[in-house]
Amino acid sequence: MQYREKSRLYFEVPVHLHHALNQCAVDLGITAQELVTQAILEKLHSLEYEQDSRDAVIAYERFLKNGSQTISHEEMMKRLEWEDILDE
Repeated sequence: MQYREKSRLYFEVPVHLHHALNQCAVDLGITAQELVTQAILEKLHSLEYEQDSRDAVIAYERFLKNGSQTISHEEMMKRLEWEDILDE
């Protein structure tokens, strides 16, 4: 994993976690730094997905509360006057 710009983070972790991190990195054949970077990226993606899911639930609840209705793809294509695309 290569990044152009880098920044340093300094933080303390329990000794047993540090040892486990180093052992896991050795087992995977990567550096502890690479393992931590991957773990942080995966956690950030997970948190982003969780937030997107919460936002979707809120939007859906608002959609239901407002009595909104959906239309079919074909109807939207007609409204946009793109019916000819449907025929292709």
